[in-house]
Amino acid sequence: MKKAVIYARQSSGSESNSESIEVQITNCTALAQKMNIEVIDVFCDHNVSGKTYPAGFEAVANHDMAFLNWFADQTGYKKFRSGLGALLNILSEVDFLIVDEITRLYRPLSNSFLESFINQKLIAARVQIIQVKGGMLDLAMFDQHLITMLKNQINDEQIAKQRQKSIEVMAKIRDSGLLPTGPKAWGLDYDKQTKKISMSAEKAELVHFIFNNIHAGVPYNQIIVEVNRIFPSFFKKNFWTSSFYNIARNPIYCGYQFNSNGELIKNRQWDGIISYELFETVQKIMQKKRMLENKNHKTSPQNRFLPLSGFIFCGNCGCRMIAGISRDKVYYRCPNAYLKKNPECSYSRLAESIKHRSIAGLKEAAYYFFIFFLNQERSDAGENFFLGMQISMQTN
Repeated sequence: MKKAVIYARQSSGSESNSESIEVQITNCTALAQKMNIEVIDVFCDHNVSGKTYPAGFEAVANHDMAFLNWFADQTGYKKFRSGLGALLNILSEVDFLIVDEITRLYRPLSNSFLESFINQKLIAARVQIIQVKGGMLDLAMFDQHLITMLKNQINDEQIAKQRQKSIEVMAKIRDSGLLPTGPKAWGLDYDKQTKKISMSAEKAELVHFIFNNIHAGVPYNQIIVEVNRIFPSFFKKNFWTSSFYNIARNPIYCGYQFNSNGELIKNRQWDGIISYELFETVQKIMQKKRMLENKNHKTSPQNRFLPLSGFIFCGNCGCRMIAGISRDKVYYRCPNAYLKKNPECSYSRLAESIKHRSIAGLKEAAYYFFIFFLNQERSDAGENFFLGMQISMQTN
């Protein structure tokens, strides 16, 4: 009996499961059964572009300038596909590669040699492609190889045209004073049928509180602390500094929006809950304060290296600790110490000297983390070190 592997990929969605991938696998499995082919393995890649390289072949990708230039303009962080990389390593064991359709395997990129690279791997292993939607492909046959490359290029150009057309339509809608996909702002409700925007009185009170206090000259940290105290039910954990800025800088709360050129125009879906004059005054206050902060606190690029940032959690409340640098020290502290004025969290602080041109300070800081964790009596203390480290200590 002939043997095959199945490959499925989707470009956006969940990291762990995908209805799209499940449908692809179901379709491929049904086709294999119909053709009396034994499937020995299934490989998947979630939330990754078809223009990315298979993992394990980074050396090839690093010489592909078209690919590197394309990836530099992407917002995604995935550069390689682990599922595809594992698949290519067992090609010698199978006769067929089954995909829902060829774009699941790769998408063409002008001047990139990803498509040719994968095709050469398949040809060398004498593996044929079977598409659920498209039939059999034997890339060793010149005509099939050529036709496949042409079809992929035509499809890619068609997709690019459709994407550009969609962008132009969305821009036209936005320039007319409408938000085509609804507002992306805290507390706002959007009715997809009527296209109207609304906000509850309770949440409107919070927005008023923020703008009025900025206008009154209240320090930002004090406003954030008070929001956490007065409106705790609105947030799962905390009202963060980022949430504060997202609200304070969004013109939708005064009934305005940015058009496709970044200019403020009146929104036609609602009138807002604060006056335009208040919003404009707050922006001037924040801009002036930002200019003063930039003048007084100049940070050089090398000062932004923060080891273990994002991997340390408060031993008291479990909140992710914030990293920063002050006076040649890397420090980690729990934000709840000031966001919620929690005195216990004040002790969840670690600060260690680090010289930016030396790794000695980093070694010393790491030493404390490992010693602390090794001394824990929990049987699972060694599991997922970087995913669940809990620190409740202070060093100077």
